[in-house]
Amino acid sequence: MIADQSIKSSRAHYFSQFHSLLNNPLLHDVVIRVIDKEEDTVQTIFAHKLILRLRSEHFHQLFSEMELKQASDTEPAAKTASSDICSIDITNVQYDILMRVLEFVYTGQVRVTPQSIMSILSCASKFQVQGIHELLSKYFKSHIDEETVCYLLEEANRFNSNALFRTCLQYVNRNANRIFFSKSFHLLSKETLIRVLKSKGLELEEHVVFEAVVQWAKEKEKQLQQQHVLKQKHVEEIDEEVDEIQPQKEEETFEYLIRELCPYIQFGVMSPSDLRDLVELKYPGLVPSSYLLAAYKYIATGEGFDDQQVGRFMNCFFKWDSNFKGPQIQIDLSGDIVHKQTGGTQAQTVLGNLELRNNRRYYFAIKVLDAPASSYSMIGVTDRKTVNTSDFLSHNARGYAIYLVNGQKYSNRQSTSYSTAIHKGDEVGVLVDLGKKTINFFKNGIDLGVAYTNITGPLYPAVTVYSTEKFQILKNARFNKPKK
Repeated sequence: MIADQSIKSSRAHYFSQFHSLLNNPLLHDVVIRVIDKEEDTVQTIFAHKLILRLRSEHFHQLFSEMELKQASDTEPAAKTASSDICSIDITNVQYDILMRVLEFVYTGQVRVTPQSIMSILSCASKFQVQGIHELLSKYFKSHIDEETVCYLLEEANRFNSNALFRTCLQYVNRNANRIFFSKSFHLLSKETLIRVLKSKGLELEEHVVFEAVVQWAKEKEKQLQQQHVLKQKHVEEIDEEVDEIQPQKEEETFEYLIRELCPYIQFGVMSPSDLRDLVELKYPGLVPSSYLLAAYKYIATGEGFDDQQVGRFMNCFFKWDSNFKGPQIQIDLSGDIVHKQTGGTQAQTVLGNLELRNNRRYYFAIKVLDAPASSYSMIGVTDRKTVNTSDFLSHNARGYAIYLVNGQKYSNRQSTSYSTAIHKGDEVGVLVDLGKKTINFFKNGIDLGVAYTNITGPLYPAVTVYSTEKFQILKNARFNKPKK
């Protein structure tokens, strides 16, 4: 016996059939009156109890309560055709937005724009319409771009839509280098910007974050000034006796906005030169001295910031450590350049004096000033407790390196294919992300991809000098994430 098979009709035909029922006075049994008290208008929508009950928990409960009330009436009124039609008054909802939500109720489809999407979600939530949030989540992922993401962030914050905010924030984190300097970035309110600045996933250096925040505050002050002038004119039109322009409120000034945002800028991860040139000299007196003192203390000692507050990108400012080096290693007076005192081919390792720890991200770069055609030296990170400075930095379970001779990655005495050989003049970058527990190497600014996973701190920058190689720490090395 052949089992029954489900044969589906055209979905487009189904949608058009049900769409024709919406706001159609024929056979309706519900009249929705959308009341706009400000405009003193009433607009009517014709609808159907059965459909509303099936698709909206709000209307299901509402109609159930109405039916119970009718059943409890001791002297029910005589039944007429008009008594089968119930009337519902709705306020605080725009007619057009409610119509779009009801279109979804009737057809499973909804018309949206970036400007209307949050109002639609808010309306759907108010009336407990099932399925629309899931449908619109797909729209978010495919339509978020640099022009819309800040608007959607602001709306998500205003309507307390945490799911949308997280989706938008992930996009901002990945594309912060462009979004933070876009025109739409200035749309963000102070409250929304604070939530963004709290993110530990921003792929942007902190001195760039600070510069973007300064530009945001300048633009926000202009916006607030314009709003203040318009509000003052409106007051004057209402009250002719008011002829004196009221001063702008302190919370609308550039300086006030910066002070409000300073707690969310991680000054301690900037370089000393950025703190001096950008913060102190370019914008003198703008940042309270307490933040600068704490930042310099953190740079010098690693103390002064709660680990939970410092979660973003850490620039690496370090010197080669004379207390953790092989006996043949020579460090120059600057503390940046290393080589071997004598010739020969014996591995000698030196560590930097910076501890890479907790859940932070670090980037440093080393330039190969000199090296033979085939160099058996290494660049990477290792642990003080397990490293033997008279051996290769990778010859322990906590050593992670890239091998210059062939570009292979090398750890715990095991090598694996990774990149190509590194030569004199090349720059090797090392990105240690202890939040993601990964290490990436860069060759002349090109990301070679994830080399190691499941990495934990503490670790230290390190190089192994094998013969005549000479290495230099690149000051103010910048991690530039490739644009997608």
